Formats: sequence, structure tokens, C-alpha cells
Amino acid sequence: MRLSSFWHNRKVTLIALSGTVVIWLILRLLADADAKLLAQYHLSLPTIEIYYTALIVILTFLMILEPRLRPRLQQSRMRAIIVAAAGVISFLAVGLPLQPQQTRLFQFPFSLWLIIVHVVGLVALVVWGITANRAELPNRRLQQAALVLLIGAALLVLTAHMTSLGEFMRYDAPDEPWLASMATHYADDGDLSPSYIASAFGTPDPILPRYYWAMGLWLRLIGHDTLAQLRTFPLMVGGLAVVIFGLTIWRIPALTTLQKWAGLLLFLTFSPLVRTSHNLRMDIGLAVYGVLILVGLLMFFELGYRQKRWPILMGAALLIGLETVPTAALPLGGAVGLILCIWFLRQPERSRNWPYIAVYAAAGAVSVMLYLALHFLPDVQTSLNGFRQFSDLYFTQSRSLGLRSPFSDLINIHVRFSLSLSPIELIAILLAAVIVWRAGRAGNRWVLAPVILSIIAMLGFLAFSYSYWVMFTPFIAYIVA
Repeated sequence: MRLSSFWHNRKVTLIALSGTVVIWLILRLLADADAKLLAQYHLSLPTIEIYYTALIVILTFLMILEPRLRPRLQQSRMRAIIVAAAGVISFLAVGLPLQPQQTRLFQFPFSLWLIIVHVVGLVALVVWGITANRAELPNRRLQQAALVLLIGAALLVLTAHMTSLGEFMRYDAPDEPWLASMATHYADDGDLSPSYIASAFGTPDPILPRYYWAMGLWLRLIGHDTLAQLRTFPLMVGGLAVVIFGLTIWRIPALTTLQKWAGLLLFLTFSPLVRTSHNLRMDIGLAVYGVLILVGLLMFFELGYRQKRWPILMGAALLIGLETVPTAALPLGGAVGLILCIWFLRQPERSRNWPYIAVYAAAGAVSVMLYLALHFLPDVQTSLNGFRQFSDLYFTQSRSLGLRSPFSDLINIHVRFSLSLSPIELIAILLAAVIVWRAGRAGNRWVLAPVILSIIAMLGFLAFSYSYWVMFTPFIAYIVA
């Protein structure tokens, strides 16, 4: 009985203390392996040990005092101060690695990731400890303060998006000028092919997406003398995805205003969206395709609007995905079709529901035919020969198509990129997805299912870029919200 009472009165500090000891022991085990990498971030094991020793001593004293401290910290004013401080500390912790992007991507020590996650975890534990009484809802003033903070943060992030257009990411240097030259060449000469090496597979190029045709039209209006001017187009495409996402979640009655603004802020800050909206690759178009699929799934499954226009919207949106990255769009489009078929088979009145599958398939077929027409007409044979040459060369060199182990690329590319660029992002996504799948409504699961299926298919059969995850960013923001 006494042990149970001791745990109940000190559970927050006991969890924090035990977790800190475990992290400290792991850091000691990783000391030799990460020593050189930590030095690049101006950290060393002796310095880390001093901080962790002090933290363990502080947590030990707090464990003794927790029964007395908690009632005072749960007062509304103190709680607001602690929540605000938690946000600031988390932001500073995640922003701790100040090295350039290419250093973080390839020389990011696991020890540093552990430290960042541990600091944010401790802060989250404190917030959970002072708001553990679920029967007590936050007062109106606290909700209003949180809403103001979220809106302010969203405006700051939008400002950062716009003012950082000219910041050149050296890691992406090989792709940006070659691909963007299609748009600049079309803007100047009306020729849709890379300008300084032409196209080895025909003119207009039958392979590269017509995304650059639209970008070329835009650059005719504003010019393309600077990198910032070139990047206004991907930023504008990303902005379109954000607007559609915002308009959509504002129609979800189950979400509070606070949750809607949180979802919008999360959408703006996820690393795939940040990278692709400031990059001249075409990948940002996948965000538009993903958000249109999310709109259709939410309206059809979550809100129960059984109208043909939503499957038609999802099928027609496939053209946007194909004209961005076909190998990424097709798995998601196929997964949506499969989920619609499974849903159809589970319905008692199938005769009333088969038209939804039919119109989705028809709209998707029209999208595929339009894609083929745009890429292979008027000289079908020449374009087809160029397409075959490209396919043979690309898939031979990249080995990007065929059955493969999903864990190799998942760990070595996608997880590593996510952990180094945004250390907390992956944990928050996985935690939210598990909670929504287990505790959410049936509509939530129908929305999540095609995402899970398409990710499994892509990892199992394709070698794909980290930036392709931008297609799932709208789903992730909705789930976390």
C-alpha cells in the first residue's frame, strides 16, 4: 500500500529519473562510436556526463518534493507559464544542431538525437504531470492563449517560408539546375526540354513531368534571373496544398479550432514540405495530389458524404500525381482503389455502392490516358522509343524497381533523414498514428489504410526519395491534429 502511494505521488519524477539514468547509460555505451561526430557539434562525453549527473541530482530532489510541488504547479497561471516554457525549451532543443544540412544528413550522431528526444520527452512529461486530471478541461483563457500562440507561430513559419526562398541547399545542387532548366528553356524558347544538355530522349521530353510546363508559364510572367524567382513556383504549389488542407479540416466538426490551427501549423513545419517547397524538383506537386486524396477520403469515409464527386475527385487528381512523380502517385492511387473495393465488399447493399468504384476507376483511367497523350503525342513511336531508353537506363542504374527489402532504405535513408532534419517528427507521427488507429473512429481507419498500404508498396518495390513523403504530409498533419 505504501509502495503504491509512493508511486502515485511521485510517478512523474520517477519516470523522468529512471528514463534519464537509462539514457545516460546508453550515451556511455555510444561514447567511443560517436566521439568524433559529437566533436563536430562542439560536444564531448565529459561535458555530457556533467550535465546528466546534475540532472539526476536535480530529479532526485524533485522526486522527494513532488507531492508538495504538484498542487502549486497545477494552478492555472503556473500551468500556463510551464506550457509556454515547454514550447520554448522544445524549440531550442530541436534547434540545437546548428551544423549545415549536408553535415546533419551524413554526420549526425545517434547520441545527439537521444539527447534531443530526451529533453523534449522530459518537457512533455512535465506538461502531462500538471494536466494529468483529464476530467478538468483547460479553462477558456488558457485555450485562447494557446490559440493565439498557434496562430502567431503559423504566421512566423509562413514568413520564414517566404524569406528563405533564396537559401540554396547545397545537397540538392545536382538536381535543381538540370530540372529547372526545363522551365527556363520553355519560358524563353517554348521548348520543353532541359536547356543546356537538351533531351537525350526526344523533344519535348517524353519523360520529365509537365509540372515544368506550368512552371515555365509562371516564369514568363515574373522572370527567372534569381534563385528566389525560380523557387516562387514550388512555394506557390506548396501554398496551394496548404490552402486546400486548411479549407478541408475547417469542415471537420470533430476538430476544435485549436486542433485545426495545430494541424495547419504542423503541415507547414513537416520537413518534407519544407524541403520540397524550397526546391526546384517537382516533388512538391505530390503534396497537392496527397491533399486532394485526403479531401476525397475525409468527405467519403469520415463525414459520410456518399456522393460520386469524391471518388471522381480522387481519380482525377491522379493526373497531378502522374505529372509530378508517377512512381509515387500510382501506389497511392492503387491503394485508394483497393480500399474502396474492400469497403464495397463489407457493405450489405452492394448494388447501391458499386458506382463509387466505377467512377473512381473511370476518372483514374482518364487521368492515365491524358498523361499518355501529353507525353507521347503526336509522334508516338519516337516518344515511346525515348521512354524505353530512359526506363532501361534509369532502372538499371538506380535499381529502383523490383522486390526489395523494405528495411534497408527505410532505416538508411528515410529514418536517418527524418531524425537528423527533425528529431521529434517521426516519434510524434508514429504515436499519433497508433492512437488514431486504436482509439479513433472507423472513418479514421479508412482514411489511414490507403496511406499504410501505399507506403508498404513503395518501400517493398521502389527506391524512392525522402522528399516523396510530402505526398503523405496532409494525412500526417490531420492525424496528429
